[in-house]
Amino acid sequence: QSLPMSIELMPGSVSWAFQTHAAGSYTGGGIIDTNFKQLFFSETIALTAAAWGGFVAQFSQGQCFSPQGKPLFSEKYDWVSPDRWSNQYFLIAKQGKVGLSTISGKVLIEPRYERLEGLPGGGFMAVLNRRTGLVDPSGKVLIPFEYDRLEAWPNDRLILWQKDKCGLARTSDGKILLPVTYDKIAPFRENSLLSFRNQRYGIYTHDGTPVLPEAYQNMTNHTYPLLERDGKWGWSDDQLNEILPLEYDAISWQNGICESRKGTRIERWMLAGKRAVPTNLEAKISAGRWDARAYWGLLQNKWGLFRASSQPLLPAECDQFKMIEYAGIVAVVRMGRQAKILDANLQVIGQ
Repeated sequence: QSLPMSIELMPGSVSWAFQTHAAGSYTGGGIIDTNFKQLFFSETIALTAAAWGGFVAQFSQGQCFSPQGKPLFSEKYDWVSPDRWSNQYFLIAKQGKVGLSTISGKVLIEPRYERLEGLPGGGFMAVLNRRTGLVDPSGKVLIPFEYDRLEAWPNDRLILWQKDKCGLARTSDGKILLPVTYDKIAPFRENSLLSFRNQRYGIYTHDGTPVLPEAYQNMTNHTYPLLERDGKWGWSDDQLNEILPLEYDAISWQNGICESRKGTRIERWMLAGKRAVPTNLEAKISAGRWDARAYWGLLQNKWGLFRASSQPLLPAECDQFKMIEYAGIVAVVRMGRQAKILDANLQVIGQ
């Protein structure tokens, strides 16, 4: 009477979900094994295959089925949804409350929360009486329900918010790493955090260990941060070691050049290794295949190619430059109305 319009097979699964249609209308769906034996069929339930190998009823019909076609839940739920971070659990909902079950249908947490959401570290963010906390899959409370919201972060971390203050916790076990006394906590490096409290910035590791004391009124999130304390600015490297001391009235960083001002004296600096060396360049841009040994620098509105020691490889006489690296051509430079084509050895091979 009707033919399957779609068959969905999951890798590693022992059965298929199918849907049947006739005259453009849905007429049923079910489960068949790899020998095309019908394991389950319903004229009202539509199924979709799930990553754990079983099947979920579509359209909020509140049921799941094993790969053998057996219903997993004896009780009727409003809806069932696989946990997005794990193939081991279902979120189950009834009368506006949410709970948790295993993929075999064993209920771990009866529906009692206003919201339940799996987190990357393995815990579940839960809302009870409009307050947010953290529970494990068994329902054990890891972080009490006393926060306005929880914000999931990478590396098994969680930001706790209480009014306008925040702190840091571990998702897997709820351990508080930084108390809820900070105005701001933000990513800073792969393994560190930027904190702001009492009008001062500081740096912590993801475990809450202080790296840089909370002593700075300003701190930029550059690879080489600019720091300000009590009206004086300095410059640090990527490990937060001092490059320029905190003794300047102003410091800015743009296009690879650090510009400092002390009184009326303005100086420009660039990095040589992890040291600041004076330069008269207005901007610096690393370029293509010269990146390891030289850079394009701007001097009195003209571009040139310089070694790290500021020794010019190509004088600052170019109005524009463009990297190409095609068929041995590595740069085109323009001087006035004339353009020159340079090879890898900076020899002119055309103009």
